[in-house]
Amino acid sequence: MSATDPGPLPLPDTLAAVTDPNRILRFHATKVGRWYLGYGLVGLAAGGVLLWLQPDDFHAFEWLMVYLTLAASVPCMLYGLHRWLRRGTPLLVLSPAGLRIHVDFVKTIEIPWREVRGVEKDKVTGTFRGEPVRFDDVTVVLVSKDFYDRHIHIGDFVLRGPGWEQNFIVKGDVVQVALHHAAMNATSAELFTAAQTRWRAFGDPKTFPAKTDPLASLRPLE
Repeated sequence: MSATDPGPLPLPDTLAAVTDPNRILRFHATKVGRWYLGYGLVGLAAGGVLLWLQPDDFHAFEWLMVYLTLAASVPCMLYGLHRWLRRGTPLLVLSPAGLRIHVDFVKTIEIPWREVRGVEKDKVTGTFRGEPVRFDDVTVVLVSKDFYDRHIHIGDFVLRGPGWEQNFIVKGDVVQVALHHAAMNATSAELFTAAQTRWRAFGDPKTFPAKTDPLASLRPLE
């Protein structure tokens, strides 16, 4: 089959775009951009108010924290604005060749459909900065632990960053690659349908779940 690329899609806005396996879909981290933008604006506002009020009981340490907050808020706001308005490199690309996942400032992960062992929905839990987090109805793509170790895993803890374990969940000899719709311009149903359709079209048939016959139990034994 030949792939047709209609260009960047702001959203998989029609059923045809999601269910056509030859269609290349690009998902951007626009929701993440809005989060960073909001976080940066809040930090700037809080720091600006404190600078304006000039509290008498503030000492060197308190003022250091104010300046550090302002210094962190500016790049955070700019990064969020860039992610939200200009989008940049897509966070996820689904194509006939496979999945392409972009990890900002670190690497781009390529997963061919023939390496995928399944596409499911699952609940993802964990901690982020010491706080418990939970994500429901997350589309997860299953790959072998061997493939993960050779092509995905990053040995450096700093480069992996917080939240790595909520994106790549080791389950014995299989690893779940989580495609978080909460971070992208897509719903859970759109992302799951798009990934499953392309896996069914271009994946290894030996990894597909066996079809069951709903009438088998009603037939008399020979």
